[in-house]
Amino acid sequence: MKLNELLKNVEVLNVLGDIDVEITGVNIDSRKIEKGHLFVAIPGTQTDGHKFIPKAIEQGAVAVLCEYFPNRREPGITYIAVDSTEDNVGE
Repeated sequence: MKLNELLKNVEVLNVLGDIDVEITGVNIDSRKIEKGHLFVAIPGTQTDGHKFIPKAIEQGAVAVLCEYFPNRREPGITYIAVDSTEDNVGE
């Protein structure tokens, strides 16, 4: 499914990159990311999922749904900022 289709019910604040990219899966666990996935970075009580964005990209993520953009962004990766990633999981 195309990323822009996945985002049609999501209130997006900002996008860096191509939203017409093909997404093969969605995951909140960077260890389970596979090539073509969308990684959802969720801040938690123990750790912040934003810390795992580089690992998710290394594992094959082509897009990242996050609450803030990382300081270092990889070329060819689409970053989507939303107010709350937790509220947008499963929509």
